[in-house]
Amino acid sequence: MASATENGIAEEQILLNSLMVFVQLRVTAVMAVVSILSCGLGAFYFHLVRDRVEGDVNAHCFRRNPLLHWLYLECEVTSLGLIQSICFGAIPVWIAVLKVVGSMSFKHDVAGMLGRQRNTADV
Repeated sequence: MASATENGIAEEQILLNSLMVFVQLRVTAVMAVVSILSCGLGAFYFHLVRDRVEGDVNAHCFRRNPLLHWLYLECEVTSLGLIQSICFGAIPVWIAVLKVVGSMSFKHDVAGMLGRQRNTADV
């Protein structure tokens, strides 16, 4: 490796690897800041609409105080965020993909159409 570097053969690879590490560190820091800010915005939005939330908001100490609510949301997203994104995001998408790929017809009702009678022309 030393002789390759002396001859200038591996300089591009070293530069590329250094650049990728630099970019990876910056992107990771930005993702951490975005996570912290998004949980803070979630707590802020909750306190904006807490008079419209069902149940007693002041009964829970975490929901009563905006700072504690933000910390609670941060811990919840950090510990359970990946599991929730898989359960409520990835699995339903793959179920839909398998239904579309595996059959010739796909029954799809949007929320506005539920409860209406079906016309035979729509089928």
